[in-house]
Amino acid sequence: MTRLFVLGDLHGSWKMVQKLRDTIVVEKPDLVLVCGDITHFGSTDEAKNLLLKLSVVKPLLFVPGNCDPPTLLTLESINDAKNIHLKAFVYDDILFFGLGGCPFTPFHTLIEWDDTQMRSLLHDAISTMIKKLSYSLFVFCSHTPPIHTKLDVIFTGEHVGSMAVREAISYFKPNIGIHAHIHEAMGYDNLGRTLLLNAGPAARGHYAIVEIDNARNVSFKFKKSKSIA
Repeated sequence: MTRLFVLGDLHGSWKMVQKLRDTIVVEKPDLVLVCGDITHFGSTDEAKNLLLKLSVVKPLLFVPGNCDPPTLLTLESINDAKNIHLKAFVYDDILFFGLGGCPFTPFHTLIEWDDTQMRSLLHDAISTMIKKLSYSLFVFCSHTPPIHTKLDVIFTGEHVGSMAVREAISYFKPNIGIHAHIHEAMGYDNLGRTLLLNAGPAARGHYAIVEIDNARNVSFKFKKSKSIA
């Protein structure tokens, strides 16, 4: 059994990061997965310090979000916290691959990209990785969710996810997609055989526990740390 502690959209909440750290100790996961927006337009040093605070278990894997500093894209690791943006990491025969940032928005946030250009970059990166690595289950962690799913709907009802991410999931068929970015879209969906999850904003204490048994069956629970006054 492999137990994952999944969170995203912390947005620099130092009050909540301590609570989440304590929760990680109680939950006793094998691996922590942080799905972007670690800071709220903060610095690289702040991102490093927040990730170090959350590094209760080893390894911790992360991707930067669109509200994180662009320098985080090329930072390979912070002690035992590993950046998986356009990179792979294998743990317990489970392949983790990540994508940070999001498609262009009207708000001109810090890490945004052209969705059309990202399509070929994603395809090439995943194709190369699959040829080189051996694994029995594939987890794709992107800050932005795939478009036209339950996880990319904002409060107006508009779908704002990524077509590049959707096409990559449809083509490569990961077992699990872990996403964040859209705070109001906490929940789960399916895209083909892929289970999609958004644990909800960690800044409000939300997280998810994902369990993968030895037969590679997947179960999950959405949870919340107690609020801090």
